[in-house]
Amino acid sequence: MKAEDLKYIFYSGHDVSPEWEILDELSTLINNGIIFYIKEKVCLKKNYYDLIDKVKITEGLGPQEKGHVALKEIAKEFLAEQGLESNVEPSFLGAHPDILSKDFSWIIECGTTTPVSVLFFLQDKRIKNVGILPYPYEDEKELTLHIFSRGKNFGQHITSKITGLKTVFEKFHRKN
Repeated sequence: MKAEDLKYIFYSGHDVSPEWEILDELSTLINNGIIFYIKEKVCLKKNYYDLIDKVKITEGLGPQEKGHVALKEIAKEFLAEQGLESNVEPSFLGAHPDILSKDFSWIIECGTTTPVSVLFFLQDKRIKNVGILPYPYEDEKELTLHIFSRGKNFGQHITSKITGLKTVFEKFHRKN
């Protein structure tokens, strides 16, 4: 998995300023088995457009496009197929993920999202999977859910990262 591939997952192909440092880190973590990555087709693109046409209210924390609301509906349906109930944009760890399963095992972010969300949400041991459901590309016939989960040594990696940041922080404050 290359950082460039991840860019298309998190940014749905939009020309935004990608967070290359995080994308590179995720790529490395996936390639080393510290984060597992799989993808799953969830529905035909036609279903997505049908849902857009049915959207009457754009629910959420602020204005949202009908396409984003349709993606959230697809994500809820996916979790329901797994036997899971879900909440839309609940408060969780100081954030508001698009979809959170009521048993806290899944988070699904829809459309464009920051790649650091995978690392952030997987730190909570209740979360087993973080899904990213991007807007479909013009040439795609199906929507794909990209699923990230903790692999071997994920906890050690996060602990090491935090320890490194603490060391830098402590050195900075000793100088001042």
